[in-house]
Amino acid sequence: MQPTTNKNDFFMIVSLLISFNLSYNLLKTCEAYMKNIKKPILSKKEEYV
Repeated sequence: MQPTTNKNDFFMIVSLLISFNLSYNLLKTCEAYMKNIKKPILSKKEEYV
């Protein structure tokens, strides 16, 4: 067993988890941002009607 390979595998797994978490958070913020954009547009349409 070589400790360097274990460290590399651990680092790779951690980096994958971090990248997945960041992309997931980015997706959620984009969804919330789109919802916030749609709300004012809908309210403006309702005002015109």
